[in-house]
This record gives sequence, structure tokens and C-alpha cells, in this order.
Amino acid sequence: MRYNEAHLYSMNIEELYERLLAEGCGHFYIRSHLHKQAEWAQYCGVHALRKRHGVWSVCYTERSDSSPPSFETTSESEACEYYYKLVTSYEHTHNVGVFEDKNLALALKDELEAIGISATHQDTVPRQQGRPNLQVVSVVGTDIFKVRELHDELPLRDYELPLR
Repeated sequence: MRYNEAHLYSMNIEELYERLLAEGCGHFYIRSHLHKQAEWAQYCGVHALRKRHGVWSVCYTERSDSSPPSFETTSESEACEYYYKLVTSYEHTHNVGVFEDKNLALALKDELEAIGISATHQDTVPRQQGRPNLQVVSVVGTDIFKVRELHDELPLRDYELPLR
């Protein structure tokens, strides 16, 4: 569900966060008094919305390095509107299956497509020498909610994660 323009002008940071989640947006990063840095954000490239010294700004952040702001304002609602439009303007892919066995990945893809969920399969590079390539199955946008109705824990895997 897309939110109309009238709703955007009065949006605050809490509403922005909820609306982005409702849209199936996976890669966004809001840093304010409400939301601290997510662990994954230090490795992934994302557009970040921040408030510092009363100024809201949007910049691209990757590996703890930030570009100069692409937008700045003292208005929370203007910042939220800009950020909402920016983040919802690009496709949000969600990995729902990560397998070593290609047949399991293709079976998940077929299962999802049989019920009308568009899914993609990608054969990735090996994560370490001597191990098979990972087979990744992904969906886009709000289809992640349909997949979560079918499977409690995502992404599905056929291997154990190493202990940290």
C-alpha cells in the first residue's frame, strides 16, 4: 500500500519507520534518538537519515563512511517525506533462502512461484575455499510478508552458521 502525498507532509520519524517496514523496505537506516545503528549498517551501503544538532540530513553510508548530505533541513516532516520518497523509489530484495544444495534452492523458488510469489535464484561465489557456492532465493518488496506466513524463520538454510 502506498501512502498518499497528504500523509507525507505530517509524517514524523516513528511513522516513517513504520511505513517503510509496511512497504517491505529492507535496506534503510534511520539514526535518531529512537533507532541506534544496526550491526549490519556498518557493512552495507544505505541511505541514512540522521538528526544532529537540530538538523535532519540524508547521506549515503557504507562501512562507517558517509558521503556529504544529499538533503538537509530543520523540519522533521520534510526530512521524513524526502527519505520516504528516496527509499521507496528503489527495489528492496529479501533473501528468503540460502542453501549449499542447488536443488533445495530451486525447490523453494518453485514453491513460491506456484502460489504466485515472484522469486529469483542466484548462484553466488563460494564463501570459503572447499565449500560449495551458496544458492540464494530472493523476493522483492511486500512479497516478504507472504513468505513469512509460510515459513517462521528466514532465511531458510541447509547448513549451520558458524558460531561467533
